[in-house]
Amino acid sequence: MTRLADFEQSVLTILSSNLQEQDKIPQIRTLMREALTGPEFVMSCIERALGHFEQAPDLKPQPPLLVSLDQQFAAHLIYWPPHHKNSPHMHSTWGVTGVFHNEMVFETYDNAGDLEHPELTVDNHIEAVKGETGYLLPSCIHNVANESDKPSASLHLFGTDDMNRPAECTTVWFGDATRMPGELRPRAMAIFTDILLGIDGEEAEGLMTRVFELAGNKTKLRLVQGLSGRNIALSYRLSVALEQALEGADRERLAAINNKLSQQVASLEQA
Repeated sequence: MTRLADFEQSVLTILSSNLQEQDKIPQIRTLMREALTGPEFVMSCIERALGHFEQAPDLKPQPPLLVSLDQQFAAHLIYWPPHHKNSPHMHSTWGVTGVFHNEMVFETYDNAGDLEHPELTVDNHIEAVKGETGYLLPSCIHNVANESDKPSASLHLFGTDDMNRPAECTTVWFGDATRMPGELRPRAMAIFTDILLGIDGEEAEGLMTRVFELAGNKTKLRLVQGLSGRNIALSYRLSVALEQALEGADRERLAAINNKLSQQVASLEQA
């Protein structure tokens, strides 16, 4: 069972080994690929991200999931809107990336010019789905895109440069540093909902309760509906809370549904 704290320690073990950097980073890629297969790791990432959103719901961008104690690397979750593509750029640090949710497209570039007068051509086009990972060594020019119709999320590990500066401080953009459209928090909560509804158990349901508090009404309704087949008591409790947030005909319709749900919950409690 790998959780975020265990993952951090494993990464630090690799980084502190006597291997050359170009040999360490593929090992970290393998470590991330294995971690992403486990629901415990995924939930621990979501739990850490929710803690940041709860402290500063509208902060954009959100803080890293973690920064290692000795500043050797940081982990970030990035939430991509549909059909968004950033500009080519490069970091002066190594990076390992995994598809946390849905799918992503990555492109790397050759530069026949220089930094001031770049002449970029795509030399690699990679389509990746949830759980797949890759890595970049310093100064690799690349971009990232979500070409799908649904939000995506990616998990990034970035090292620090020779002056111990994080990747975001030394990124070189070839073109504008394209800002993501839309609101960050609703997009992240929708992604977390998609993921958590696919994971059984009390821990996932506890996280869904926290997501509910941060989500918009559309995502709240998805949670209510998704939970109805697995934990009707929790679904009913959240549905009553959603009812209080609605107005007019929408509230009346949900109130009628909640009245029926309350009878089902009462019958289950008496059984």
